[in-house]
Amino acid sequence: MKTAINIISKILIGAAFLFFSPILKSQTYTMDFSDPTTFSTDPTCSEVTPDHWKVKNDYCTVSTPVLTVTGTGSSINVAYVLRVNQSGNLEYNDTVFVQHSVNGGAPVLDTIFHGDGKAGVFSVTKNYTLASGNTIIFDISGTNNDPNEFWQIKKGDFTIENVTINTPQPIEAGEFNISTVLNYVILEWSTYTETNNDYFTIERSKDCISFEPVITIDGAGNSNELLYYSAVDQDPYQGASYYRLKQTDFDGKYEIVSIKSIRTDTKDVNILTDDNSNSITVYSNYCDLTVKLYDIQGNLIANTRFDSKMFQISNLAHGIYLLTLNNSKLNETKKVVIK
Repeated sequence: MKTAINIISKILIGAAFLFFSPILKSQTYTMDFSDPTTFSTDPTCSEVTPDHWKVKNDYCTVSTPVLTVTGTGSSINVAYVLRVNQSGNLEYNDTVFVQHSVNGGAPVLDTIFHGDGKAGVFSVTKNYTLASGNTIIFDISGTNNDPNEFWQIKKGDFTIENVTINTPQPIEAGEFNISTVLNYVILEWSTYTETNNDYFTIERSKDCISFEPVITIDGAGNSNELLYYSAVDQDPYQGASYYRLKQTDFDGKYEIVSIKSIRTDTKDVNILTDDNSNSITVYSNYCDLTVKLYDIQGNLIANTRFDSKMFQISNLAHGIYLLTLNNSKLNETKKVVIK
């Protein structure tokens, strides 16, 4: 049976795993023409400024991104308010129609506006009952046959309650784990998907404020497979420290994926006894350690200086021994028992 004395101690802090889902924006969607993530359109048939979208050429459509219904329960009230401005010279055949599709299904016509020759605002409010997690997209299309006529939607004139925009992350991350082996820090992480992912950077810090880069690992670019990554910090800080996993796109944008803390208070000398072989093994992080072994009567049994990570004394009689360890930084005496 083996008995360990002062085996390397490891304290791993913050063991919870961090998983990422898409970033969710506010639960009220607003079509904002100063924010291109909130709409899409064909610039050849429309006029877009930070303040408005306008049909300028016969027929054009502006669409929402994919929106996800949010809330608790199976029945969520999704309500929208839309206001459309018309110039004063639109005719009945000049129209605006609103469509929506749920979960990628066929478009459903919601509303049609017809020009009436008057300048003003058409307004409509609609309500739907959908399940949380459903997706919905809206298309607003306008037609006119005269360049002096227009349909216009101003910034903030289209709002939808209880939905969010799903903005995909460059990566969907799995676990980020850190541990110590001897005097090294082992870092392991995984990804479920990667989009435009150039590389990962492992950074470390003593105070969780100022970080320095340690290791860079290439990403997969684009992937829909489960991928595993690992890295080793061979010269970590002693005591408490923090490790940060950073991801960088090909366009230079980056995200902080996770931060974990760990202690590397590893004992400088560790001793293992083996009663089967009647031996004592000394493991050391020092390269200039003098080891002396005495029996209980004070007789010197072994006296050696070694410069490797391990030293072993074998074929000892059963009994109690005193082991002294000495160098410029260490001066200790330990009791060791061979049973």
